[in-house]
Amino acid sequence: MKKANTVGNLTYRIATPDDIIAFYGEKPKESTRAIVFYDGDKIVAIGGIKRESGRLVAFSEIKPDARLSKMTIVRGANVVMEMIRGYKVPIWAAADHKGDETGKLVKHYGFEHQASNQDAEIYTLWPTP
Repeated sequence: MKKANTVGNLTYRIATPDDIIAFYGEKPKESTRAIVFYDGDKIVAIGGIKRESGRLVAFSEIKPDARLSKMTIVRGANVVMEMIRGYKVPIWAAADHKGDETGKLVKHYGFEHQASNQDAEIYTLWPTP
């Protein structure tokens, strides 16, 4: 196992291809760079960036059975955003419609609302010089 760091009660590290398969149950269709978050020896969350249709898209997912505090989620998002901000091109993100909280976290990190569709709100993070 590669070197791991901690955030809250979780450990995290750069994801390997095996980590991504363990989280999703299959190999990703897109080129992906991610960070995985562990509770003990179980992956409970993942976040990073993937290439979709020529665009870089930020993503994050938490296992439905994971018990994470809001503070741990925000601290994990900080770790993922540190990686994402290293890219010098626009980054897209989609926030699923989940009530009043939709997009709140991505807007907090500087993403700007671009559009809406039936599935999500679409945001863009523009590179800073």
